[in-house]
Amino acid sequence: MSTNNLLYFSDQSSSPTPQPPPPPNKRIPSHLSTRSFRSSDSLDDDTDSISTTTTTTSHTKRHRPNDQPSHPTYPDNIRILLEQAQKTAYGAAEAILTNDGKLGQSFQGTYRAVEQLCRFKHEQVSKLADYVLGKVESEFRHSILGKIKNEVPWENADDVRQIVAGFLEVYENWDERVRKLSKVFLYLDRGYLFGHWSKPTIIECATDNFVKYVLDANYVNEEGDEDEVDGNPKELCIRTLDAHNRLLKQCREFQDPGDIELCQRFTKLLNRLHKSQTPAKFDFHTQLLNEIIGHYDQLKEDWICDKTYISKVSQQIIWECQYFKSCGKSNEFLGLLYKKLLWHLLFYDFSTILKESFGYYLLENENVEELNKIYKYCGKTKSYYSYDSINIFIFEWGVATFTGFENILETYKTKPGPSSSDCIIAIAELYNRYKKSGDLISNGNEKLEFELRNSLSKAINLPKYNMSIILQLCKYCDSYFKTKKPSSSTSSSYDTFITNAMIVFKVINNKQDFMLAYKKDLSRRLLLSRTPDIPQEQKLAQEFINLIGETDDDSIALRVMFSDLELSHNYATQFKPPITSGILFNPVILDQKFWPEIPKQETKLVLPEELADILTGFTEEYRTNMGGSRFQNRKLDWTNYKLHQLSIIGHFDSGDKEITGNLLQVSVILLFNERNSYYFQEILTRTEIEEKLLRRVLDSLISEKYPLLKHTPDDEFIFNSRFADKSTKIKLPMIKDKAVAVAEKQQEGDIVALIERNRIDEYKSMIMKLMKSAKHIRMTDLLTLSIEALEKRNPVTIQDLKTSIESLIETEYLKREDKDMISYIA
Repeated sequence: MSTNNLLYFSDQSSSPTPQPPPPPNKRIPSHLSTRSFRSSDSLDDDTDSISTTTTTTSHTKRHRPNDQPSHPTYPDNIRILLEQAQKTAYGAAEAILTNDGKLGQSFQGTYRAVEQLCRFKHEQVSKLADYVLGKVESEFRHSILGKIKNEVPWENADDVRQIVAGFLEVYENWDERVRKLSKVFLYLDRGYLFGHWSKPTIIECATDNFVKYVLDANYVNEEGDEDEVDGNPKELCIRTLDAHNRLLKQCREFQDPGDIELCQRFTKLLNRLHKSQTPAKFDFHTQLLNEIIGHYDQLKEDWICDKTYISKVSQQIIWECQYFKSCGKSNEFLGLLYKKLLWHLLFYDFSTILKESFGYYLLENENVEELNKIYKYCGKTKSYYSYDSINIFIFEWGVATFTGFENILETYKTKPGPSSSDCIIAIAELYNRYKKSGDLISNGNEKLEFELRNSLSKAINLPKYNMSIILQLCKYCDSYFKTKKPSSSTSSSYDTFITNAMIVFKVINNKQDFMLAYKKDLSRRLLLSRTPDIPQEQKLAQEFINLIGETDDDSIALRVMFSDLELSHNYATQFKPPITSGILFNPVILDQKFWPEIPKQETKLVLPEELADILTGFTEEYRTNMGGSRFQNRKLDWTNYKLHQLSIIGHFDSGDKEITGNLLQVSVILLFNERNSYYFQEILTRTEIEEKLLRRVLDSLISEKYPLLKHTPDDEFIFNSRFADKSTKIKLPMIKDKAVAVAEKQQEGDIVALIERNRIDEYKSMIMKLMKSAKHIRMTDLLTLSIEALEKRNPVTIQDLKTSIESLIETEYLKREDKDMISYIA
């Protein structure tokens, strides 16, 4: 092997004239160990061993380490080349580190010199590595560290930006020089240092020194003294991390793009330095998390009063995690950060936060997107913290929706006028809005919908609202059927009506009280022909029957009521009045036991002969032919004159009109077959109708819409032969007066009184049932058991129960033994 090949100098102009290879005893060893010279003597003795005949050869002898030459000698040409390469390489390291990164010579020549030294001998590689690494440490300790201590404006506490910018400027200048040095000495870095068991690479050496002298608060130097700044140990580390925390806080509060960009550079640097050491020499994990959470705890005190707190927190959590992800923090750190932020900002006092959030996002702003975010967060708390926040969310959802329903009920309870019937529409609309919000929040979670229904039920069944909502629902149904015109009836409008009604009806506990009032209203509508759509009435009734049960007494009564109307129509079809009468008779045959509101008619009526004959004929036909033996003993009461409808033909100058009215109206009209005019007193005498009722009947005949009669100032009523109307069929109205309105108001009060009376009877019945079983019981236990049994059907109060107990004691069904003990009297 030639020497030139060994040194690998390609620059022939600077190479000495090639020499012949040296004799064997002058060969230059090229071993990879610094201890390779130990075998040089054995190599020098190769020739002698070959020329001699001794049995023990020199190359088989073991030499002690102290026997090797301490400084190998090289030929002059090799030594000159070696010195040149050393001068170039060593000078380059000095120039790059101390001359602001300027090399001062060609990069190619310097790189070649480093390569030549590395390929020459292991001893030269080791020396070069030690020099370069030592130079890096020396330059950092004597130059860079001083700049960090003295040139960074640590004392400028008011502007942390200047501190961080100064720190980054010093570091980045140093990092630039080190990376240039690493590039020049790449052959040394990759060929020797990269795989060395104890020596770091150039960049690792620079990083290690930076961490050790700037960020390692526990470092102790070779003299045994802690590194100090201004006489305070660990101060440089504390100041550096404190500057980072202060700038990060500033970014959170003000979101200034310039601050964020600067802080990101700083965080990335500290994170890279933190990960470069194993184990880490400074805490940039736990301590950083604590600083972040501590700052958010402070911000929370200001944010918590804001109605948009949840929105702000959600945005801030996302920002914080994205920030540290962009800075290269580990997934472990990001996971811990996310969990800690969620806990401290949301779930630490979750109930309080939800109260405010539901009040704003659900009741005021109607923005459920943020509530959906919270619900998704809740789905993670069980695995994160072993904390079931879903149930808390559902509970607070119930509280918020209950508040919304209660506000509606309170508003309409105090709202005067007929518009109070809009209460049902308002409740149904609010329920539908909440249900839609709940579906969006939880993707159709049944627990949320159940809690919504429970909230509505609790609000409606409060004693102070229960009776009012029952009456409002009755008014809502009554108003729909009274005001709806057949021509305007659409399936969509009816579906909306019935959906609204059923939303409220389903959650009423004391449905039997509602049914009592509803049957009365239904009876009046059916009997007085105030409903234009019997099939829809029947469909609504069937909806009620489906909920309360087919065998319930109220269900049976409803079916009988509609059955009676259908049978009455069939009876009218079967009965054929005398053709000469010219009257079409529509009787209404009712089973009085099942009709709660058959109008009372406290008046006499002298029927015209033709009407009396019709009634007599129908009664005979009904008892003998229509029902067989079943109807033989039935008594038909015709005194409810307003129920039975008749149709007669009126002859006018404009043509004949078919006039439909009740028995009272038709009886008065038929009088004018005899004469064209009557005074009021004459009509009163002929018909014997109660005076006030007769006035109302006559008012319906002189109405502006259908003026069949004319009324003179002398109280005379004259047949209006000139009456004209576009329609050939007219239906006479019954005009109400103030007395009727007062009567209806009184009737509403009667319904309330009846319901209350029924409740008291139910309370007493339940108390007696419990007392018969217990014989002796304490008052508190009796009240508790009674409430548990009764509240499933009726709103119940302790005061009502105490009143019922006292009533039973007074009537001697129960006996008070002492202050707390009640006994049953057998």
